Amino acid sequence: MRIGPGAVSTGGVNYTRSQVLKLSRYPYRYICFDSDKPGKLAAERLAAELAVYPGETQIITLDAKDPGECRLKELRKLRELIE
Repeated sequence: MRIGPGAVSTGGVNYTRSQVLKLSRYPYRYICFDSDKPGKLAAERLAAELAVYPGETQIITLDAKDPGECRLKELRKLRELIE
């Protein structure tokens, strides 16, 4: 939740159908899970599920292991995307 306003959390790489439907209502969706293999696979899976809905979905890959550990410079770029 370090990213700030406009960001939501699925509570990890396991998300629900209800969460997918809620996310599908937004015209711009940016997915940012942990940068490990399970995070990357979950991001691709979620992006594929959201692709059938109107709007744009992008996967963001961080240099850090997870959003909570990213550098301030990278965090600022994320915030700019979702504003």
